[in-house]
Amino acid sequence: MVLPLFVFVSTTGFIVANSIAGALCDFPQRAGAVSALVGAMQYGSGILSSALVGGFADGTPWPMGWVIALAGLGSLACAWFLIAPRRAV
Repeated sequence: MVLPLFVFVSTTGFIVANSIAGALCDFPQRAGAVSALVGAMQYGSGILSSALVGGFADGTPWPMGWVIALAGLGSLACAWFLIAPRRAV
């Protein structure tokens, strides 16, 4: 459980930084609002994830693993279905 969690969490720094830069690039006139929204979404997802892990706690690390896996799959689904591919100019 430790090695997959380390790999998952260590890539978060690259993904979040590039996501914020991409969001700010698309809306430079609203950079403050975009930054605040991204921060609120980070805190909100952390609160929700913590509540889910606590709610399903059974003394094993499995609830945490399932919540992390579901969050990763949700992120992948968002990337596939919500983000339109950019066309080369």
